[in-house]
Amino acid sequence: MELVRDHEEIRESRSPRRTCCVELNHDARQFTTALNRHLHIMRERGAEPCDTDALDKTKHAHRDRYSEAQMIAPEEVLMRAVPLVCLDRTRG
Repeated sequence: MELVRDHEEIRESRSPRRTCCVELNHDARQFTTALNRHLHIMRERGAEPCDTDALDKTKHAHRDRYSEAQMIAPEEVLMRAVPLVCLDRTRG
């Protein structure tokens, strides 16, 4: 019985961490896509305020998710997200 309870506790503790990692990955990909799109727009016609707003929205979502992940996710996961966080800091 104790073994079953221990197994349940382990599974329950993994669920929030897994959810956190999935959400961080999603927001990182969204930010990467938005940044790539923004660079193409800048080359083609120059960025307008609505383009910058769209990039900022995904940037802030990623930054917020990374902040949450710092409290939950393993260090290895955070290290993979660092390049995006550093890139995020270049724009403010």
